Amino acid sequence: MIQESEWYLAERDEYHLRVPKVPMQSVDVFARDIQNGNYGLSSEKIETVLSYITLQQTLNSFGDLTFSPDFLERLPSELREKLSDNLHPGITLSDLEIPTTDKVLLARMLAADRLTDILSKTPVEVWITPEIQKELGELDYTTDAGLQQIDYSQLSLKAKSYLVEIMERQEFQVHTILAARNRFPNGAPPLGFSALLSGQRERTMFDSLKDLEVQYKVARQALDNPTLIWFSEILEKSGKEAEGAKDQRARDTARQSGDFEDELPIDVEEAAKGDWWATEIMGPKLSFEDMEKVAAYLRPRYANKTIYAILGAESPETKEEVLAAFWRIDNPRQIDFGDEPWMIYGLYVKPDGTLELHFQDSLYSERDISTVTESLESPRDVAMVDQTVKWIQEEMSKMKTAIELWGKSGFGQSPTIEVTLSAALSIDRDSGLQEEIDGLPKWFITALNQEVQYYDRLISYTPRYGLDDLFSDLFSLLDSKDKPQQNKLKSYFDLANARLERDKRLISNPTELYIDLELDPSASQEEVKKAYRRIAQETRAIHISSPNEFDPEEWQAMNDRFIRATKAYTAISSRQLGETRVTTLGRLSSYFQTVN
Repeated sequence: MIQESEWYLAERDEYHLRVPKVPMQSVDVFARDIQNGNYGLSSEKIETVLSYITLQQTLNSFGDLTFSPDFLERLPSELREKLSDNLHPGITLSDLEIPTTDKVLLARMLAADRLTDILSKTPVEVWITPEIQKELGELDYTTDAGLQQIDYSQLSLKAKSYLVEIMERQEFQVHTILAARNRFPNGAPPLGFSALLSGQRERTMFDSLKDLEVQYKVARQALDNPTLIWFSEILEKSGKEAEGAKDQRARDTARQSGDFEDELPIDVEEAAKGDWWATEIMGPKLSFEDMEKVAAYLRPRYANKTIYAILGAESPETKEEVLAAFWRIDNPRQIDFGDEPWMIYGLYVKPDGTLELHFQDSLYSERDISTVTESLESPRDVAMVDQTVKWIQEEMSKMKTAIELWGKSGFGQSPTIEVTLSAALSIDRDSGLQEEIDGLPKWFITALNQEVQYYDRLISYTPRYGLDDLFSDLFSLLDSKDKPQQNKLKSYFDLANARLERDKRLISNPTELYIDLELDPSASQEEVKKAYRRIAQETRAIHISSPNEFDPEEWQAMNDRFIRATKAYTAISSRQLGETRVTTLGRLSSYFQTVN
């Protein structure tokens, strides 16, 4: 489990890039030239570009948001100096020639500033954690921890922008708690290893706001894994019936269960679907004998065959797609057998479809190249072919999805993107564009490189796990070796786009809120209440049933509909007559008031 603070890691608040205009580059997202070693963009990179273009559309839709002289005066001095002549009164965000990250930052500040009137009518409610308390302190605002009421009008522009982000996140947390309340009206017993080790005995209730962070964490656990609730309920009940004997029974049960599992044969077919050769913190996933069984099961499928033959690629076109899929994937194409870290097993698919192992022992400077796709006598040989096949199948499946998503977007296949993004995605540039870049001032090139480095950090993001994660999500942590890096650049664009879409709604006319309730803007308060009740009833199934019982798109659509309706109902119900802008931010307690 990634620490929640890292969900928002892509926020950029460094002001070191003074840019008159970033050079742009046209990119054919589906182009490839295998004969010259160009295998094309991976599915992940294509989806990253798609998210970038979508964000650009959202930024361009802020055409009615202009910069007033007063707003420019309230901008942080370092940002105002950086943008210099690019930013002047009356210019719209969509017309501003600055990097995307800076546009996102400015749009959020502008939205936070435009919310000042409505959020200053009454103090906003914010759950202050020690981390938020420290951050606000660095922004020259001091407050206590816990549920606090804050005068929004007294904050600096940077503090307002930061607080809007926090209130948006906490609004999401409250909706998660409310979903848990609907599904688990009696609350949740102590869950997970952290609860067991801490000696926690009290149930976590979701009917009122007591500790947002704790309630959200438990709600998330309960909704993600309802079986954990069932298991914890049994433990709690047995503990009440026989507290003194509980620990011994648990130990006996665990020992017997472990002995029983050791005696059970593995499901070879099921084991073969995963990374059966891999190791975890406590050792190999399977015993050597079980690995032999899985290898024996797969060997007839793979032995003495090329990768093309295994995947059924017969025509030149399908062989080309298989080869391209292998070489365009973004991981280092190394298989991990749990050996010493200086022992590297690199896999190479050759143009003829054979698989080679490039072994390197960096400690003793030993190197060796051998062909794998032969008789596959050892389980490791089978594992290397199996891993290669799974990599290719996964990338081809993801590429199919990426092509479908791009087709639905309506975008052309040769979008124009900033060279900072194309450099981070390792997209080649032509000589004309390179000459344009070479002609830029050195300080500007340095600044562009800083932008690229920022994107690079997101592309090769490595999750960090804290002590709380060790106890709250032990099994995910044990499996973390299989997920060493994550591409967070797409997440940055998606998150920025979602925030900006939300910001537009926060400063919009309330007409959109009535639309979310499927009503005409002239609807009465009673009609608003009835509409909300109806939508809550029609989406009730997602709160009382497991998400696994739904089609993923159906569940997401119902969940989004319920959340939009709840926000709209809360906003309209609390809106004062004559207000032109409404927001549900900073009203945490109001969500726990039951609708009669």
